[in-house]
Parts: sequence; C-alpha cells; structure tokens
Amino acid sequence: MNLEDIEQNALTYLGQVTNPLVQVSVLYDHVKSKADEEIFSLHDFTEFLKQHELIKFMDPLSLTTSQVMAESLEASGLTSSPCSILASRVPSSQDLAASMVEQLASMTAALTAALGEARSIGDTEKAHNVYNTLERIKALEEKLISFTKSS
Repeated sequence: MNLEDIEQNALTYLGQVTNPLVQVSVLYDHVKSKADEEIFSLHDFTEFLKQHELIKFMDPLSLTTSQVMAESLEASGLTSSPCSILASRVPSSQDLAASMVEQLASMTAALTAALGEARSIGDTEKAHNVYNTLERIKALEEKLISFTKSS
C-alpha cells in the first residue's frame, strides 16, 4: 500500500465514523487491515498524521502533568491516548457549548432524581451534596448560555 492509499483510507475512515475523534491506534489498525502488505510503524503513522493539513492531531497526555491525572481521565471516560479528527469535523465553539448544555440537562435530571431519593430516605448529607452540585451545574449552564449568546 502506497502513501496515497494510506492517506485515502485514513481520510475516508475519519470522515465516516460516528464519533469524529478517533484514537490514532484505532485508525492505524483500520488502515493496516486494508493493506495487502506491511505498512509503516504506528510511530511513523502518528508522525504522518501530525503533519497532515486535513487532520488535527491531539495528544491528551501532553496536557496531563501526572500519571494520576491520566488515570483520572481514563476513569471518567476520556481517553489519554493520542487522537485524530478531520479538520472539517472539528465542532464549532457554538456546537460544543450546545452539546455541553444538553449534557448538563441530562445530569440535572439524574441529580434531581437523586436529590428526591436522598430526601425521601432522610439522608440530609447526601441531599446537601447533590443540591450543591445542582447549583454548580446551574452556574455552569448560565455561563455556557451566556457564551453562546456572545459568540
């Protein structure tokens, strides 16, 4: 498989996947599975992605300062592995804010139910903690809405 075929397979995959942010190792495995012969190493593939003008490369570990923080990212469902995304699929700040507001609404619904449950069983400490969390979510949601109006 020549470099143009590798590039085309990577671009096609990044353009078709549901989640536009793809771990580099997953993309590499996909491209490698399409090859009839051995392609270059994961390291070389990563370097290729970093230089490509149509692909954005992200390395979350470069943002972390410790192994504990990396493990915390993983535990919360965020990857600490290098990822790539088509530049054309990077969401706008408006889209990100709207998505965050939706997620906050979902969290609010779950926490409201938890608050009701804590109150019904008389767990005042838990109710207090959930209430404080709901207040923080409300403040964050107001900031996001303000951001979307000013952008």
